[in-house]
Amino acid sequence: MCAAAKPSPLNSTAASCVYHEISCRLGDEHSIIENHLYKLLDQLQNKADLSVYNPHKCITVSRRLPPSDSRPFQVIHGQVWRWSHVRSSLSHIIFELQPRNFCFAAHQMEICLNPCHYRKQRLLPPLEPVVASPKWATISYYEKESRVGNAFSCQGLSIWVHCLQDGPLRNDRLNLFPMENGGRDWSVKNARQQIGKGITLHYVKGQIYVQLWSDSELYVNSRFYNRLKNYSGGTICKLAPFRCKHMKLFRDDEFHKMLAVEVEKGWEAVYNFAKVCIVRISFVEGWGNGVAITDVPCWIEVRFLKHLEWIQRTLAQMGAPYKLHY
Repeated sequence: MCAAAKPSPLNSTAASCVYHEISCRLGDEHSIIENHLYKLLDQLQNKADLSVYNPHKCITVSRRLPPSDSRPFQVIHGQVWRWSHVRSSLSHIIFELQPRNFCFAAHQMEICLNPCHYRKQRLLPPLEPVVASPKWATISYYEKESRVGNAFSCQGLSIWVHCLQDGPLRNDRLNLFPMENGGRDWSVKNARQQIGKGITLHYVKGQIYVQLWSDSELYVNSRFYNRLKNYSGGTICKLAPFRCKHMKLFRDDEFHKMLAVEVEKGWEAVYNFAKVCIVRISFVEGWGNGVAITDVPCWIEVRFLKHLEWIQRTLAQMGAPYKLHY
């Protein structure tokens, strides 16, 4: 919060610097927003009671002023008066108004520009809405330590993973039955026979969940789910045919909140956070307590590509020296 003391009106030298700063922020844009900022600057020079350093007084503008593309005038004004050291692209910084009478959410005819009523936050890239066509995940199938076949691209909102001899080949179905592996031993063959109808993965209304159709048990490790439940990251949850047959693996809204927290910790935390976008699921047999996932006869790894891409864009904005490999 700014100090309550009111400075004297700006002298001509200081005013010239602020004019120059506004011009730099706006670039070559000559609009009603630019003109308004100049008029407001004149007001601030001549009326001490409207000083932006007064933490209690709102300085308002009409909410009908057309915003600039990715250059909101309240952001520019905040950078000029309070955060002049911030040189990042305006699309990466947001100034969030604390609860006051003239905040944007109050639906008043005017909006406050007093930078003392805002706090600076990093603006994360928006998560694009999911539709049926884009690839939102990949599924890789493993038999013990060996990956079998190519990664399967999830393009539909429901993906069926099964091991049925007569199962049809479709874009929304991953059939494990025809996949060949010359090193397949008896334990793998036995497990494959029990997979049967397998599972479906659903991506509906910003939520990803797994549904069990097989008559055998399913074991799931979702670091995202474990964080929501305050479990340890390596916790493995079991789904049974006659008890629990559904499990939520991911939620877009909670992912956004978690990522915002990690951003405040630095790019290393964001980089490590990518692990929540990877889910491992084993059929028939589980792992843990000294048993590695590579000892399990049949298992899959699901990578949520849209969310990994979002993390990668965030890392690029933060200037991270490493990229995710997904």
